Amino acid sequence: MKRHFVLDDNIIRFAQALKNKYGEDDSTCLDLLERIERNCHALVMGPTFWGRYWHHVNVAQREQRSEAPRVSIHLVPLLYSMAKNNRWVSDIESKDVEGLDQLPGIDEEDRDFVIAAASVPSSILVTDDDPLKTSLESNQIDQQHGFRVRTPQEALDLAGPDNP
Repeated sequence: MKRHFVLDDNIIRFAQALKNKYGEDDSTCLDLLERIERNCHALVMGPTFWGRYWHHVNVAQREQRSEAPRVSIHLVPLLYSMAKNNRWVSDIESKDVEGLDQLPGIDEEDRDFVIAAASVPSSILVTDDDPLKTSLESNQIDQQHGFRVRTPQEALDLAGPDNP
């Protein structure tokens, strides 16, 4: 089964740095990108976070940081491969997630990722943002809108080759 992943932009940032949210050396986010690409899974994209993904990649390239190519070699094929079943969620297609603005732990930048996940049934929102994950799960937003919220570590298995 091919899956659709919504990647919070912190996943791209951590993949580039080979760090986790605690600043420790950790390749989990890069491994996740690599598995999604290698196993032909797809991304769910929205116009605002497309730009955020590229911002992280471009900053690393402009600053000539050594991690810049790390993410690009996986992200570029994921975004541009015609063989992928990527989903582009436009403003017109966006599902309304009632009350999202009032939930604690969900900032303005998080909303785009949540709306994209809610707009594509059975998608997987991958985040290492604990307040976001907690708020979505405790308010059952994920269940109400038919998507799952996973940490990068939890998402690794889901990005494997055709697992149920």
